Amino acid sequence: MRVFFILMFIIIQIFANTLNQISQTQAKQEEDRLKFIESQKESSNIILTPKKNQISAIIQNEKPCFIINEILLIGKDSNKFEKYLKKSLKNVKFKYGNCIGKKSVNIIYNSFYNEILKAGLITTAINLPSQNLKSKTLKFEIIPGKIDTININDKNSTKNRASIFTSFGINKKGDILNLRDIEQALEILQNASNGNVSFELLPSNKENYSDINITKEEKLPLNLSLSFDNLGSKATGKYQGSLNLNALNLMGFNEIWYLSYSKNIFKADKQSVENDTKRGKTDNIYYGITIPYKRFSLDFNEYRYNYDQAIPGAFGVYKYSGKSKRRNLTLNYLYHRDQISKNSLFFRLWEKENKNYIEDYELDNQRKKTAGYEIGLSSQIFIENGHVVFGTTYKKGTGARGALKAPEEDYNEGTNRFETVTIDFNFNKSSLNVPLTYDFKFHGMWNNTPLTMQERLNIGGYYTVRGFDGEMSLVGDRGYYIRNTLEYSYLNSHKLYAAFDFGKVSGKSSKYLTKNTLVGSGVGLKGNFKTKVQYDLFLGFPLNKPEFFKTDKTVLNFNTTYNF
Repeated sequence: MRVFFILMFIIIQIFANTLNQISQTQAKQEEDRLKFIESQKESSNIILTPKKNQISAIIQNEKPCFIINEILLIGKDSNKFEKYLKKSLKNVKFKYGNCIGKKSVNIIYNSFYNEILKAGLITTAINLPSQNLKSKTLKFEIIPGKIDTININDKNSTKNRASIFTSFGINKKGDILNLRDIEQALEILQNASNGNVSFELLPSNKENYSDINITKEEKLPLNLSLSFDNLGSKATGKYQGSLNLNALNLMGFNEIWYLSYSKNIFKADKQSVENDTKRGKTDNIYYGITIPYKRFSLDFNEYRYNYDQAIPGAFGVYKYSGKSKRRNLTLNYLYHRDQISKNSLFFRLWEKENKNYIEDYELDNQRKKTAGYEIGLSSQIFIENGHVVFGTTYKKGTGARGALKAPEEDYNEGTNRFETVTIDFNFNKSSLNVPLTYDFKFHGMWNNTPLTMQERLNIGGYYTVRGFDGEMSLVGDRGYYIRNTLEYSYLNSHKLYAAFDFGKVSGKSSKYLTKNTLVGSGVGLKGNFKTKVQYDLFLGFPLNKPEFFKTDKTVLNFNTTYNF
């Protein structure tokens, strides 16, 4: 046994640089597979826009006119509408003490009504009661439109009641009807259904009340898909296959269950020394659940990634293995939505564990276990034929959950109590005149502490800077990458696109790099056939890289998915 440990120590010292490079490559592969899994998740954006009245400024010097020193809102719950009145008066440039006539009163009325519509209060009415404007007071009567009943497919089943509970809340009866709440509920219902979801408002038997009738197509609540791509590494299997299964609303709470399993389909590159031959392999599994409640959602997921890699030595081929495990528990809250935007924040608890082995002997000095939290903000703004998305995240390692001291801490090259900040920005815009769409993505990361390999930024490959084969990557404690894509829709659901990407890393871990930037480009085809088959075929070219950075002169990537 003593001889075995001595032999393992010698092997580790000989292959130290090789093992570090393998760890770097596999950390990137682990992130890439996770990005692929996350890209399979879909979420709905439902924006309902009522028709608004055209408004203008009040008319100056209108005859006859009355000086108005006060505007009163009367009626039940009228105090809730003061903020809309204030904004509407600003829109029409009205100031107390102005002398206004009949046309200006109508302008104020229309502006006020527009603000109420923009807020989503589409069944609330505004009346102009009989009044004496010589009193210098203008009165508006507010008649709030309220909710009476909410039904799904006119069935009062236990499952439908549970779905209404998580999408609308405990008891909406008697609440002021707000289109924004209906949008949110429809998104929750649509995300947890394979069928189309729609609604209609019907007058209730009660005056000023409405019934919300939701129609949901009944379809099999399962999504099964198979994916095939060549986005793996040669050492552990270039060609990867995935099976993805989603189960929707099985318990009636609009919950979504996720399961994904991936592995190399064809054999990895062979390594041989005399009669000793080995090949690498990889597999990963991801599972989780998302449970919504009104503007909140709770998400739990776990991701396990394993690989074996063959390393040729002087007297044989050695198997170097890695196992990693991640767990996330995330609470999301949509704190504001309106006609043009959705704004949310999240808080996440996470933990991560990594283990490495040579010939099934664990390398204790490479074991890592960390835990911590993330806080993030995200805003999505809808523009004409496009959108803008901005997000920022602060990530902190806390040393909780039995976290281990990072081996790199002895050299001040990493810590399990790290801090990072990331920023993501996406601009997407389609042309009205020609079938062109431009998409711009920016991802940046900054660190406030030294980072271990698993927390650093990796660039170069299909999910970061395109045009590189992904066998190597530039790594840094901080950096960014920019992805530019111009798409041309030459047929329905089929697009030709061109890509131009740029990335840069910096920080302590990359200070010895002679060059720290990557530039790549390429062209591709992507689309789908009747929603059953999705494909993406990309031909990439590296334009600028460090001399030591090895990659193919041309890169052919593909990714295809079949949905059952």
